[in-house]
Amino acid sequence: MEDHQGPSRVAATPMAGPLYERTPQTAPGNGAAAKQTEGKRRRACRVAGQIPQWIAFRQEVYALLCAYQAIRHLIATAAERHRLDPDRISFTRTVQAVRRHASDEAALSPL
Repeated sequence: MEDHQGPSRVAATPMAGPLYERTPQTAPGNGAAAKQTEGKRRRACRVAGQIPQWIAFRQEVYALLCAYQAIRHLIATAAERHRLDPDRISFTRTVQAVRRHASDEAALSPL
């Protein structure tokens, strides 16, 4: 630590007291310190590649809704092209056709 007389060495223990006196919200046992620790842990989870379970669930639900909308759009396009009512086209059969097409190696060719 440096004061007006020049650099000096001070033990860490005497310095800890004034720090907590200046910032009581970070004193041990205070809720703010626990919140800071929680935030650090969350950031560490993200850095380590782990996501909380509720976020993974939310992403999965969003992916399923996107797939559902894509299949419904495919049904609507096919019904319009063949001048049919979209309700007459089976959702289950369309999902099966999409799975067959997506698993076909030629369907995903980079060329």
